[in-house]
Amino acid sequence: NVQQGRCDLHGSKRGAIAGAPVPIDGGTQTAGVWDQGGVLSTHQEFGGRVTIRDGAYPSSHATHVGGTIAAQGITESATGMAPGAQIASYDWSNDLAEMTEEAMSYDGEPEALQVSSHSYGFISGWALSYSPPRWYGNADEMEAANFGLYDWYAEQ
Repeated sequence: NVQQGRCDLHGSKRGAIAGAPVPIDGGTQTAGVWDQGGVLSTHQEFGGRVTIRDGAYPSSHATHVGGTIAAQGITESATGMAPGAQIASYDWSNDLAEMTEEAMSYDGEPEALQVSSHSYGFISGWALSYSPPRWYGNADEMEAANFGLYDWYAEQ
């Protein structure tokens, strides 16, 4: 659920998918996740369903994204949208070449990815990885105007 450029995971439609007449759990699919690093393959929510394809070191953001897609629900509130799906995890260093290689080029192509996530863009709001934290926004804003915005850059 995205409203006014902000992501609301609590308002997601996971419950509607889980209660669908035909169960949708992603069990036959692999989702590609390109991010700043790799999805933590040993996390309890993945149960061995993550493959690091390019040697990427684990990243908390990539793991969060992977969990939003495919966490199996050991912690029920953390259940992903497709809790049975596999995750093919990559860092973004060589993303265009990797996506070109991995993406499906014809309907039903075996071993090719049909779904992928690319959640990277410009810093907006507080960057807590710096010491001291840095603010990326206008000085008079309580929340950065572009925080969570799915803009033209993210669409590329």
